[in-house]
Amino acid sequence: MTREFELEEWLPMSPMEGPPLPRFFNILWPWYKGGFTLRLTNVPPKLALWNANFAEKSFEYKPLADSGWLEPDEVWEYPSDPLGCTTLRVWALDADNHILFDVKNLGPVENGKDYAFDCLTKTLSKV
Repeated sequence: MTREFELEEWLPMSPMEGPPLPRFFNILWPWYKGGFTLRLTNVPPKLALWNANFAEKSFEYKPLADSGWLEPDEVWEYPSDPLGCTTLRVWALDADNHILFDVKNLGPVENGKDYAFDCLTKTLSKV
């Protein structure tokens, strides 16, 4: 499968984030503290794996930022500025791969903040 690159992915990182290389390399300065963290709260006992993603271009949903599958107690540490995205999606599976919940259009997500997604109320909050 061939991955298609968008023009924005070839733009260089901002000087405060990293060297002037294309964004898709995601190479940041070691001292840069951008991004955000996301964790789950009120996790149901049946939850086996969860995933979060968002579109870096809020007007066109292509999930370019993806956490991959995480264990219930794992934290997603997204390294770049989410630019106030409002397209955050959080979803989870049980051990039989049944979807327990799938919540879309969460946000805005701000740079440098820590967030918690409450599995009971299906809401996102700053920690």
